[in-house]
Amino acid sequence: MEQIKKLIKSDNELNERINTVLSIKGVGLITLLTTVAETNGFALIKNKNQLTSYAGYDIIHDQSGTHTGKTRILI
Repeated sequence: MEQIKKLIKSDNELNERINTVLSIKGVGLITLLTTVAETNGFALIKNKNQLTSYAGYDIIHDQSGTHTGKTRILI
């Protein structure tokens, strides 16, 4: 893990991108690295719906006609 951290710090652009993602509440370095590895650097993710599905979440929009209800995350 220390080697990975050194590699990240040695590349300013990579370090900035990683720190941006790590600013998301609940996302740590292991989560980030696992996601990048399992999605081939996000190349396998074509849209936000696929990423949501990968993460195990499903967004539910409650709307019909003129009614707009709450949007929630289905776990």
